[in-house]
Amino acid sequence: MLPADSHVHSEWSWDTGGPNSSAAGRMVATCERARSMGLPALFFTEHLDLEIMARQHSIASVITHLYYAVRSWPESKVGPFEPTQFEDEIRAAMTTITDVGLALEMNTRRLLPWVPRWWAECGGQLVTFGSDAHVPDALAHGFAEAAEVLEGLGFTPGDQPSQPWARR
Repeated sequence: MLPADSHVHSEWSWDTGGPNSSAAGRMVATCERARSMGLPALFFTEHLDLEIMARQHSIASVITHLYYAVRSWPESKVGPFEPTQFEDEIRAAMTTITDVGLALEMNTRRLLPWVPRWWAECGGQLVTFGSDAHVPDALAHGFAEAAEVLEGLGFTPGDQPSQPWARR
C-alpha cells in the first residue's frame, strides 16, 4: 500500500499559477487522481507569499527547506553541489529536529539518498513522504524508490497509511 503524500500543492500555491489560471480546479483533480491510484491520504501544503503576509501582519518569517539550497546551487559558478561541504550544519539541523520529535519529509521530487541516511545517523525516527506535486500527474512520484531507501535504513510504515514511517 502506498503511504500518504504529505506535500502536495493546489492552484492556491503562488507558484502554481493561482486560482484564476488554467490550473483552476487542480485540487479537485489531485483528489480524484489520489482516489484512482489508491493513495490512502494526501496533505495540501500551500506556498504563501510571506513577504505580503509579513507586511500585512507585521510578522517575520523564516523558512528552512533543505532542497532550496540544492535547487538554487550556482553550479556554473562554483561547481556541483557537494553536501559534505555542509555536513556539520545539515546534521546539526537534523539533530535539532530529531530532539523535538519531528519527522523528516522524504521529498521525492529530489530524491537525495544521503538525506535519509544522515537523518537515521542523527537519530531520526520518523519520516513522511512528500512528492511536492504541483500537478495531479506528479502525485506520489518516486514513492517506490523512497520506500526502498527507507526500508534499507530500518524505517517501516505506520499502523495507518496517514502516519509517518518509523524506525523500529
